[in-house]
Amino acid sequence: MSTVVRPAGGFSRQVSFGMSVRRRLAESRYFLHLFRKSPLGLLGLAIVIGFFGIAALAPLLAPPNPVDPYIIPKTFITDPQPPGGAFVFGTGPFGTDIYYGIVWGTRISLRIAITLVGISFLLGIVIGGVAGYRGGLVESALMRTTDLFMSLPGLVLAMAVAAVLGRSIENLILALALVWWPSYARIMRGETLRVRSISSLAVNIVAISTAPAPPPLCAGSAARRRARSSGAASR
Repeated sequence: MSTVVRPAGGFSRQVSFGMSVRRRLAESRYFLHLFRKSPLGLLGLAIVIGFFGIAALAPLLAPPNPVDPYIIPKTFITDPQPPGGAFVFGTGPFGTDIYYGIVWGTRISLRIAITLVGISFLLGIVIGGVAGYRGGLVESALMRTTDLFMSLPGLVLAMAVAAVLGRSIENLILALALVWWPSYARIMRGETLRVRSISSLAVNIVAISTAPAPPPLCAGSAARRRARSSGAASR
């Protein structure tokens, strides 16, 4: 009677995925437990929520400039003025309204932060994932390029790129993204290598557990072996 062994590839992927999900859930629960007990963490969360709230309520907190909301209103007095009257936080150099700049500046800051992190994250995922998955010369070339970018001073490199591209928010985001992606690439490469090792271990475990058992000895051969062993013992 023959034993049919089905391929264990799909099952091994399910096993490795289930192990990864359970580990991530345990890590998330532990992180939330530590976060609830951290006053500084709760304070940081409140600051972030307040920052998003100011950005969302900017038209109500500071009526927008009819020409362009991102143009800070100015007064005819160029010298900085103390808080009072129509200017809650006073005025800065050239008579700019500090309060208006803070409220509407939150939207520009969020735009830069979200776009910058998104571009850097995508670049890091692609480069680190390909390096960890392919290995060999591809991994060496990509990671040596990553090390080259990490060895350069980030601020100096960003200023150089921004100076070449010109003064604008888009060029600033692009310049900072070229500095930030290497850290995401290294993290993604490490995670890819870890998942590959877990998948290989799961495949080996499943292959061993699903290996066919050796065929049982027939009754006649077992009896003949016992007879030969008893005859040898009597001699």
